[in-house]
Amino acid sequence: MPKGRKVKDHMTMGVAQVPMTATVRDAIREMVDVGVHGIAVVSDAGELVGVVEEEDFMRLILDRWGEWDEILGASVEEVMNPEPPVVEPEDPLIRALEVMREHDATRAFVVGCEGNPVGVISVTDVLSALTSP
Repeated sequence: MPKGRKVKDHMTMGVAQVPMTATVRDAIREMVDVGVHGIAVVSDAGELVGVVEEEDFMRLILDRWGEWDEILGASVEEVMNPEPPVVEPEDPLIRALEVMREHDATRAFVVGCEGNPVGVISVTDVLSALTSP
């Protein structure tokens, strides 16, 4: 791993997100509109409180097949993972890989000093860093 490389140097700025009060319908629409496989869930103060991914929706749908109004009207808070993979902009790239491995994830949210999501870093971003000068 190239020494001195930090998460901030290789992350993607901006994060698709929904408030904790959003419904499953709202989160699915945002994910589809933005073209992502997972979305940050934030508090009223903008702090990252969870993540909801396609797999979470798949489980919900399979568990409650046919209950469309209930599924789509459910709170994102009910289905989110309250412990998303998180790193900070100043963390070394190796830390991002460690966090992703700990969470069995292919991406981690990058949070600012107040816990607000500011970006995302993926395994692909780290691999790209390995091959760049």
